[in-house]
Amino acid sequence: MRKNGRTLRQDMGIVRRGIREFGRILPGQMGHVMVRSILIAGIPFLETAVTAVLLNGLTVSPDRGRLFLYAILGAGLILALSLWRNYEDCRIDAGYRRLFASHEIGLTGKAYALPYELLERDKAKQGGHSDGLYKSRRLIYVAQADFGPRPAIKSVLTLDRVAYRVRDCTAEAGILAIELEAAKT
Repeated sequence: MRKNGRTLRQDMGIVRRGIREFGRILPGQMGHVMVRSILIAGIPFLETAVTAVLLNGLTVSPDRGRLFLYAILGAGLILALSLWRNYEDCRIDAGYRRLFASHEIGLTGKAYALPYELLERDKAKQGGHSDGLYKSRRLIYVAQADFGPRPAIKSVLTLDRVAYRVRDCTAEAGILAIELEAAKT
């Protein structure tokens, strides 16, 4: 059967290739995603199974010691799996933060977590003469719907708690390109 001009086998090949390429970018990340998926699917099943065992024990034999043991074991197992799932969530989040770095940007009291690009390296870091005053320039791209109106030229904007002055701002297709500069000694 063909859908979108491809067979199911071709679609599966595309998915496998995507997983391999993602594995090259962030090694081991797909394993964490797979374990997290299994935990998300398995924890509700385990909760249901523990509840069924407890209800069955209440109706069949009122052995309170055994029911207490089942309840403690079930709750402990669910807690352990939930902690493991949270650990996997943290590992996945750390991998994505490595891949998609963002920085805190503030203007007029609003804070945003946005990526930015470095326009030019600081002259002090280029290995040249490092005395005196140099300008650090940054270029950031922001969705205009998220950021609001264009900032005024020479207004102050903070980037990772460092004040920068807006040098230029252009808007194209709903994206603001804001060029910042700051004096560094």
